[in-house]
This record gives sequence, C-alpha cells and structure tokens, in this order.
Amino acid sequence: MNAPVRMAQISGSPPTGTPPKIVKLEKPQNGQAIAIALDGQTKLDFTAIASERITLVRVGDRLVILFDNDTTVTIDPVFDSAGNAL
Repeated sequence: MNAPVRMAQISGSPPTGTPPKIVKLEKPQNGQAIAIALDGQTKLDFTAIASERITLVRVGDRLVILFDNDTTVTIDPVFDSAGNAL
C-alpha cells in the first residue's frame, strides 16, 4: 500500500508564552508498546525513526506507529472527530 503522506505546516509566529515540549520518537525494544499523551503544546520529532520501516495507522483520534520488530508507539490525540490532524 503506497499512499502519499501529507504534512501540515504552520506559518506565522508561534504564540507567546511557554515554548512547546518536544517529544523525540524512538524505536521501542522488541515486544514493547509505548503510549504518548499529547497536549496542545507538544511537538513530535520523527528524526530518530526517519530511516526505520514503519506503518502509520489512524485509530479514532490516535496515531499508531507500527515498527518491523512488532513494537508500537501510540500517540493520543492526533486527529479530531473529522479525521483532520490537530
């Protein structure tokens, strides 16, 4: 299954206040499942898994990243009720 990947980009200046938290995603050890709860001030850093073979799956408002070593990273919430990225 080959489908294009759409990336969202925000233009303009970020809101003043506290800087966003950056969560660096890493490939879990064999057999692990990791869950990450996001808030409005969190950004995801995919650079550590950029060369990994992954599958991205939308489950409701969650994004599940499946790795080739039978591990998963679940990120919640990523999507709104219409399926748009938050």
